[in-house]
Amino acid sequence: MNNTLRKKIGLKPLLKSWKRIQIKGINVEFYLSESNIIEKAICQRTDEIYYTETDLSIQLNEKGQMITKTGKVKNFTSSIYETIKPNKISVVIQQNKVIIDNHANNLQLIDEYDLAYENLSETFDFIENYIEDKSTYFVKHFKDFRTATKTSRIKIKSGDIFRIPIKRKQFIYGQVISPLRKTIKTKFPVIGDFKTSELKINVFDPNMFFFPLWVRFFTLKTENPYLQKEDFKKLKFTSSTFIGDYSLRHSNYSIIDHLDINTSEIDIPMKLRTIYNNGPEFHIFNWGAGIITLKANEKIEKLINESAKHFPNMKGKGEQKRIEIFINNSKKGKRIFGSMYSSSDLRDDNLSELKIAIFEKLGIDPEISYDEFATQNGFMLTKDIIEMNK
Repeated sequence: MNNTLRKKIGLKPLLKSWKRIQIKGINVEFYLSESNIIEKAICQRTDEIYYTETDLSIQLNEKGQMITKTGKVKNFTSSIYETIKPNKISVVIQQNKVIIDNHANNLQLIDEYDLAYENLSETFDFIENYIEDKSTYFVKHFKDFRTATKTSRIKIKSGDIFRIPIKRKQFIYGQVISPLRKTIKTKFPVIGDFKTSELKINVFDPNMFFFPLWVRFFTLKTENPYLQKEDFKKLKFTSSTFIGDYSLRHSNYSIIDHLDINTSEIDIPMKLRTIYNNGPEFHIFNWGAGIITLKANEKIEKLINESAKHFPNMKGKGEQKRIEIFINNSKKGKRIFGSMYSSSDLRDDNLSELKIAIFEKLGIDPEISYDEFATQNGFMLTKDIIEMNK
């Protein structure tokens, strides 16, 4: 990367007076200023399209040890380096994707994926062309990325409409059904003979390492970043699913409007898990706030094992890519959750046989709505789940 592009992005220039150093155990080139401050870290590989550059501000003493902000002296090791947050802007280029973040204000300039460039030079040209866009939205977006201060924590409410930038300067839109910070800590009532600590995990806690949001998306991809409330009223929704709340709370995605939710339109996530004790012991059927346990069934267990083939490997796929795949399937009239965190959801078209088997075993009408099911069994209704998280 040259200094002209660095300046446009907002990175520090790479000065000739800076000394290039390497530290044992860290596969990165550091650049040390005359003041003995590590100003920058760069890693480039020759065998693939891979490049990272991060602005830093790490003070070293004359022995090459790090001096922390509190004045403590530490050896600058790989484990210490992994804990250091970028000072401001970082660039990551990896095969078919480019990510440029400003860690000072939690804003993202680019999160581009599915690229097909043959070398770094072409990728740098792509970045330069990207930030030269003079359209109103991108001019403001780039200015905010460069100059905005860190935003305060954003409050997310049921009904909020949000915008997500995806590849090729397109946008997708979604709606928050409910934040789930209270729900995932709730132990819902259980019907059945099996009650263990496993039942503290409910359908609204989809194995995320961050707090989930219960959302649905509009079945639309567009180059228009300025859709209005009346536009959204004409659009169809996907089934409900989960995303992490981090991006929305920290301004990567943008809350742009609000529409009240008709709870009768909401389809509720549905899961089935098996608890093992020297073999399958019992199943946990979890639909919304309802949990029913039943003795392990050979046919159901076989269908569970067969269902794994329907879940694609999403390792390395970012959230925008996952959502785009989900929306593309929904536009085709398919309910497929394989790209989302609710991947083993029984509403999935690929799991219809398993859903029918569990409904038959439990004596549940396959056409019943969630609220009817909840009323019959004394579980929390949709509106109550949403209300508890306000």
